[in-house]
Amino acid sequence: MRANMLRKVLIRIDYDGVTDINEWIKLFKENMELSSYFQKYTKGVQNQATISLSNMEEIAASRSIPLSTFQSEPLHRFSDAVFKEDGVQREDNIVMDVTSLFLTFSIDCVNYKNMDVYISFLNNYIKAFLENDKYIVIQRIGVRKLGGDVFKSLDDFSETFEESVFATPDVANLKGGLIDREYVDRIIKNDETVKVNFARRCRAIKTDVGKTVYQALLDIDGYVDKGLIEKNQYQFPDHFEKVVKNQINDYLFELYKLSVTEQYLKDNGEEVQN
Repeated sequence: MRANMLRKVLIRIDYDGVTDINEWIKLFKENMELSSYFQKYTKGVQNQATISLSNMEEIAASRSIPLSTFQSEPLHRFSDAVFKEDGVQREDNIVMDVTSLFLTFSIDCVNYKNMDVYISFLNNYIKAFLENDKYIVIQRIGVRKLGGDVFKSLDDFSETFEESVFATPDVANLKGGLIDREYVDRIIKNDETVKVNFARRCRAIKTDVGKTVYQALLDIDGYVDKGLIEKNQYQFPDHFEKVVKNQINDYLFELYKLSVTEQYLKDNGEEVQN
């Protein structure tokens, strides 16, 4: 079992009020303190790769924009990123997509340490973005983490994941075998600082040799929306780093630790990162 099972991280920032995204992209490219992290730029449309993790339908509906119109909007993609921390280059694969409605910062974890260097970059990005146009308003900030693994048996599954969180009853008592089990909880933290879509899935898969293995999937999507931003009087860019790191990401890490067994945490110890 690999310690960092949540190997896909997606940070999404939704906003309104952009006058001309193309003008901002031009300014971003000229700002070497920001753009120098990326070695490649392409321009496409919304229905490209990372959007499948961004929930295009949900974004379009929340903005009252027809999905067809939303899908045809230009998307500016920056990739081949080089991020360093304490002089050491990160191995993670980074893609940043920018549109007139939102930004997604996608991290495919290779040797993931933490999010600090990425949050610092995005904090500087948002500061420059908002300073360039005073009419832009942040509507939503979210961090989504996905991953899991495959197990030879449900007993192996239970050694890593907490059955109470995955709600795994003994299907043998139902005179059947597990095919697929999926749960999604929508949570608001007690202090009303963050909301979470908390999804867990366990499904049986037949291998090429006819054996059954069990795939576990964990999908934790934390965010602050317009309501929470107003309630907690978050101001951006001033509160951006606090919201992403201390409010959202720390709570996701709490939920992750509740999802796995104490033995798993002990076995992996320092390798389990947030």
